[in-house]
Amino acid sequence: MEDNRKKLAKLSREEYRSIVAERLRAIAELYNLDTKTYAERCGISIRRMKNLMNGTANLRIPEMLDISNAFNVGIEFIMGCYPYPLPMPKDETEAAVYELVGKMDMDELKEFKDRLGEKLKETES
Repeated sequence: MEDNRKKLAKLSREEYRSIVAERLRAIAELYNLDTKTYAERCGISIRRMKNLMNGTANLRIPEMLDISNAFNVGIEFIMGCYPYPLPMPKDETEAAVYELVGKMDMDELKEFKDRLGEKLKETES
């Protein structure tokens, strides 16, 4: 997590806005939402959501928390720390797992998913 903080601190305002905009668009795409529905679910005006999604506005902390809560997505994803829209980590162990998952390429991620599925089937039996 410390590495992520250092990376964020080095970003320009425009770079950070761009990352946040990309992540907000990813959430909208994941849930197949138009801007109006997305804004309503988050309690944000449509104009503001459009500005956030095109990278022309700074995301405020309360807005980030509203989006995080509305879609059960960690603020770390929204800020660009994790590449996948995972829920908020419950503890340091879960945060460490998220960080490891975030470093996996798609092949490693698929293998991890398959192994996890097998383990779940074993525990259900």
